[in-house]
Amino acid sequence: MDILVSTHFLNGLLMILIPIGLGIFLTHHFKLGWRLWWIGGVTFILSQLGHIPFNIALTALFKGGNLTVPPEDFTLIFNALILGLSAAIRGAYGAEMLVGLMATVCLASIFLFQPKPAEDSHLKDKPGKTVAPTLSTRDINIPEIEETEENLDASRYT
Repeated sequence: MDILVSTHFLNGLLMILIPIGLGIFLTHHFKLGWRLWWIGGVTFILSQLGHIPFNIALTALFKGGNLTVPPEDFTLIFNALILGLSAAIRGAYGAEMLVGLMATVCLASIFLFQPKPAEDSHLKDKPGKTVAPTLSTRDINIPEIEETEENLDASRYT
């Protein structure tokens, strides 16, 4: 078998096995779930849905003569820069999508899914029950702080 074929096969195999092995190690070592790994995988796939067609279109524009082709001496550097920037932009877009999704889920869980005690609802007579969540200023409890000499001494915080 040709060394190039075996090297390509080994490269592909390692690109799959190393992240899976790292995922198994980290989830067991830190006692984490697999949810974050799945979110990252889906985000990567979604970012590739924009990245690959963009590179195909860019290549077609260069081959068709619509964009100026660099001199032969600079082709390698030019391709590395253009394809690297393309990957960075699409990867950043994928990360931005992931952060936006995570922020939306976090905010939704904070404001929408916090149970409200039953004492404030029609279920008063059923202790331990909760109702649909709401957010109001009466839910915020700020304790009164006495203005004593000890509380006003700022030097104790430095």
